[in-house]
Amino acid sequence: MKVFFSFNMEDQARICHAMARYWSEKNPKSKFAGMYVAKDCDIPNQILHKDKVKYEFLDSYEALIEEAVKTPTSENEVQLWENKLRSGLQDIIVADRQIGREYVKGGLLPDIVLSKMMNHDLQRSIVVFLLNYYERQLRKFGPDLVFLPAAAAAHSVALSKVCQWMNIPVVTACSSLLPGRIQLCHGVIPSQAKYKRTRVECERIDVQREKELLEYHHKFTAEMPPLPSWSEAYFEQLEKLKKTSSVKRRLRLYRKRITALLSQILFPPKGYYERFPASYWNVRLMHEQAQTTRMAKGFEDPKDEKFVLYPLHVDPEASTMVLAPNFTDQIAAIEALSRSIPLSHKLYVKDHQVMVGRRPYDFYSRIKELHNVRLISPWVNSMELMRKSSLVVSVTGSCCWEASLLSIPSLLMGSPNYPVGNAVVQCSDLKRLPQQIYSLIGTHFDSDGMNRIMVLDSWCVNAENMAMWSRGNADENLKTAKSLCEGLENMIAGFTPRGDFLLTGNDDG
Repeated sequence: MKVFFSFNMEDQARICHAMARYWSEKNPKSKFAGMYVAKDCDIPNQILHKDKVKYEFLDSYEALIEEAVKTPTSENEVQLWENKLRSGLQDIIVADRQIGREYVKGGLLPDIVLSKMMNHDLQRSIVVFLLNYYERQLRKFGPDLVFLPAAAAAHSVALSKVCQWMNIPVVTACSSLLPGRIQLCHGVIPSQAKYKRTRVECERIDVQREKELLEYHHKFTAEMPPLPSWSEAYFEQLEKLKKTSSVKRRLRLYRKRITALLSQILFPPKGYYERFPASYWNVRLMHEQAQTTRMAKGFEDPKDEKFVLYPLHVDPEASTMVLAPNFTDQIAAIEALSRSIPLSHKLYVKDHQVMVGRRPYDFYSRIKELHNVRLISPWVNSMELMRKSSLVVSVTGSCCWEASLLSIPSLLMGSPNYPVGNAVVQCSDLKRLPQQIYSLIGTHFDSDGMNRIMVLDSWCVNAENMAMWSRGNADENLKTAKSLCEGLENMIAGFTPRGDFLLTGNDDG
């Protein structure tokens, strides 16, 4: 087994390294290589050099960017790669919150050296440098599999493109909508056709698991939907913030901001990536103030009227920047919906709770300029809003999955990483949007919810979602790694992660 990892963040790197240990013990001839992104730690020294697992090479993403900035690219080199991949390369830029900074419209980001100096020529240089790097290193190593612990940023999308061109399997771990599961996808943008299945074909499920999935489905039909896995961690963090006095919180953040500012003056950054620039603490301060006070300025409560619901995405995030690069500007999406909904309805735009305090100043005011749009308080219960809505619309959000399980019409403008089945309509053509919305409002359909739940379960392995985002002990990491390794082995053998026979098709519907 030869595996190329893309290490990204310390917690995910620990899981990947545990996977390498598992495969090494299973087959001592296994070989590993990869690239790491040291966002929050020195990955090689803290994790990867502690035991006997060896890597043929392990390159630093930050070091590659340093070199890419100094390596100019000609138009011929760009065209050569576009011809090789038979596609444009702009989506690699859009996927990155720093390299494609101009496409981040709905979230506040700290300013770093790289983002301040970015221009079109530099974007092209970085993209071509990454593509050349991956081609060179993948040919050198010859992996059986490339594993991404997350689908985000330029390096992930570039890697996926090169792997597809070289016919190397690439698999990405995603947060699953099912409790106690991690989803594995072919590539960074999963194809609906690749996983098109029916409940009858999901044959390997055991009785206990089927009972758990029936209970999950029943909670939606009984109007007691389970909370997503991220919410527990979010509310736990929020409660800790509330217990700390506002004065102490402000003093702590101001102190760190001043320290970062002085550090920049006395010791200017040597690289293009800064761990915590002074502007980072400005964003943190605004976010913590908004979260702990449940900021309500400018938000409205629902009225007794007909409405179409559009819950806002977290920004910047892979849900738009990778899965739907044409819809990274949610203001533009809201304006399109505002022009498309029936005159008898309002458009309710509800913010994501974790984004309150992290939006640009004019983001909400631009939404409120639209007369048929209401900016709904993020503290209102989303499920109650869904039940009262005529239609739920999202770019790629899980709200459409939840709405369809509640037998509420839903429409996606992008491509999600969950099975849409027959209950969720996809429409990215803005010309067709008005008629599509009108035809969905008031539509009653036979829910295929249990079928989609069973299909989604076949795309997953038995492991906790938060294991990829929170530090566990060695035993917990090894347990998660074992599930991921077995799922990846099944996928290489032509099965789903769970081990069912994999159906393929030409239809992306």
